[in-house]
Amino acid sequence: MGNRAAFHNSKPNNPQINLGPSIYADRPNQTESASLSNPTIQEWFNTSAFSVQPFGTLGDVGRNTLYGPHQRHFDLSLFRDIPLNEKVKLQFRVESYNLTNTPSFAAPDSGLGDPGFGAISSTGNAKPTPTAICSQVPVLRDNDRRRYLSLRWSLVIRVRMARGENCELLVSQYGTWNHR
Repeated sequence: MGNRAAFHNSKPNNPQINLGPSIYADRPNQTESASLSNPTIQEWFNTSAFSVQPFGTLGDVGRNTLYGPHQRHFDLSLFRDIPLNEKVKLQFRVESYNLTNTPSFAAPDSGLGDPGFGAISSTGNAKPTPTAICSQVPVLRDNDRRRYLSLRWSLVIRVRMARGENCELLVSQYGTWNHR
């Protein structure tokens, strides 16, 4: 049995002033605390804490003052080796990624002047590369709960080398079934 739980802080973010489509420049002024006691997806931070600085001056907001939601997930794998004879074994695996089906949200919009300023509009890329031995299991790039069943047979061939050393060669094959 193997398991993996991961809890990550969000990457820091900087509020910026939106000057047009995909054009961000300069820092705004921060007039009060941006933290909220109960942040929601619609308003992750206090958007009224930021204002456009006067023309010809620099904004006073600090670097990396905004943080998005934490990322968390729990993965579990169960496997059983069934020896068929001295050289051949069968391994049955059940693997589940994001077992608790917990969504991981992306960083909030930090562009002052954007219609969605302070809101979270998508899920983040919280899933790491699975730690499974099977190379056929794809890298997860979303928040979906995934389950895999796999069957692997292995044949161990023992070879005696010219100098009298023993060497083992492992031949194996996987079959994987995916269920979302």
